[in-house]
Amino acid sequence: MCNTNNEARELWEKVIDIIDEEGRMSPEINNWFRPLEPLSIDENNIYLKARDDFHKKMCDTYHLEQRFIEGIIKSIAKKEYKIHIII
Repeated sequence: MCNTNNEARELWEKVIDIIDEEGRMSPEINNWFRPLEPLSIDENNIYLKARDDFHKKMCDTYHLEQRFIEGIIKSIAKKEYKIHIII
């Protein structure tokens, strides 16, 4: 993890804003992904912090939502990032 927390936070806020604006905020995204805390970004990864192990496991369960979010990140950043959820 090398880039700043601010860069990760700005990107994550844009992602959530786009999902909200497009009316695509599913209960799964709202309940499990929205509360994630952006920590940092490196060359191909964005690291998000879950509240606890249960929160992380729930996010890991929603593969389609995670891929959807990665697609939005790609449209914003113009490159692919893999989401990593950590505790």
